[in-house]
Amino acid sequence: ASGIGRPRGRWRRRWIVAAPALAGAIVATVLVARGWRPQPPPLAEDPANVSALRVLASARPEQALAAARRAVELRPEDARAWLNLSLRLPEDDAAGREDALRRAVQADPESSMALNNLAWVYYDAGRFSDSVRVQRQAGDVTKRIGRGKTVAMYVILNNQARSEWTLGWLLAAERTFRESLELSRGVSPSGE
Repeated sequence: ASGIGRPRGRWRRRWIVAAPALAGAIVATVLVARGWRPQPPPLAEDPANVSALRVLASARPEQALAAARRAVELRPEDARAWLNLSLRLPEDDAAGREDALRRAVQADPESSMALNNLAWVYYDAGRFSDSVRVQRQAGDVTKRIGRGKTVAMYVILNNQARSEWTLGWLLAAERTFRESLELSRGVSPSGE
């Protein structure tokens, strides 16, 4: 009796493993019969597709830097490509990160993310006055584009206050910290 149950169990296990693959093959056959054609990967059509590069970076980090450099070569006017490159460069390449972020700001002066990241590069390099100047610029941009009551603005103000504090500008730092705290009471992620 024990020998009879085993083949049935193996068959059941094999069917459970094979069923999803078989179902996938059937669905693909039906889709192709109805005229569906697989699309080429986004990077095959557009090697500078920034959204596809972000996905690539998370899936294959070893290829992310090369892809980001390629995107910048193909689209030097795209601020997102420069911003992506700055995020992929090694931490110890501060000069490269600064250059990429400056080019991102040059390509899109309204990019508060590029401005904020550039301010942090200055902060890490000990260039606190430059950091405060760029943080203020990022805050102005964020307010101007209508995102003055968002998490982004809170972060920008907080970073600006840290730079002012480090410079010894205690009154300015206190004023900026108060503004960020006041904002945090009514802050919404979407800015509504």
